[in-house]
Amino acid sequence: MVTARKSAAKIYEMYQDYKRQKDFIGMDMARKFLEMGFTRARRYANHKSGKKYDSTGSILPQETDALTSVKAQSAKIFKEVRDRVATDPEYVKMQKADFYRFFNEHDKRRHTDFLQTFPQMREFWEECKYHAQN
Repeated sequence: MVTARKSAAKIYEMYQDYKRQKDFIGMDMARKFLEMGFTRARRYANHKSGKKYDSTGSILPQETDALTSVKAQSAKIFKEVRDRVATDPEYVKMQKADFYRFFNEHDKRRHTDFLQTFPQMREFWEECKYHAQN
């Protein structure tokens, strides 16, 4: 658990450095590493061997201490920091801007139209466009 706390704190520190540099790719990679810390710790909390399925493909029973073990506590630490990053208003704005830029470029290259395909997402698309242009 001490290792999870140190690791999550170091990744969050890196996230903050990337944020100061307005480096969305770095910020997003930090979020992904926090996500991996969470998911891996949950996997080992649920199944000490790390294997969810037996040789027949059936799901193995969850560990009796899956919600209280050191791995479960570690997962909680990573999740809390991941959630802080994922809901950071600046991260969300940059994520929306990145979404717009990516699909705008995709549309140009593939001769497609995001809004024609997903007209119900116009409001979201316009919000993403706003963040990309400001």
